[in-house]
Amino acid sequence: MTPLLSDSENVVIRELFKTPKVEIEVIKDVLIKERREWERIVEDGRLQKEVDVRSISKFKSLALKKIKKALTEFSDNFRLDRSVQGRTKQEREEDEKKINILLKNGVLIGYDFRDDRPVYLFYNINKRAIIPWQDHSCHENCQEQCFSILTTFRNEHGLDDPNQNIPIRKQFEASIEEIIKKNKDRKEE
Repeated sequence: MTPLLSDSENVVIRELFKTPKVEIEVIKDVLIKERREWERIVEDGRLQKEVDVRSISKFKSLALKKIKKALTEFSDNFRLDRSVQGRTKQEREEDEKKINILLKNGVLIGYDFRDDRPVYLFYNINKRAIIPWQDHSCHENCQEQCFSILTTFRNEHGLDDPNQNIPIRKQFEASIEEIIKKNKDRKEE
């Protein structure tokens, strides 16, 4: 269930999560700076440092497919409900748009009917793994771990650190809304 992303795919996704409005040239510069797998030795022994738009687009496309597949498989294995619940056709369409935005940001929200609570699945760039977080009342020992997950998630998406005085569930919900807003703004520009 862990998406196997190449180094270059991971870099492209990291930059897109952090800044949805990032330009291809910025991603290209980051790839060159980090000297990833696209380096090739040309005939005279020098390294080729050319990354074209197609390569970046391919890295993005492949990585998003792998992440989406891993998130949905994880969700299916744990029997999470992902159905759209809007009452009207317009509400369902709006929910579908939000779901697609979240999937492009490595997030899937499902509902666990056995425990009667939502489950958030996040793609963690540094660990290259899917991190689940189930809505619950934190006790003292787990609060630190939950804030760590939330902090990592927010930082990977270019959001400020969480406020420790606000309940974690509210901050997860706010984080999701911030990601949706940030990505909607990108499309409107």
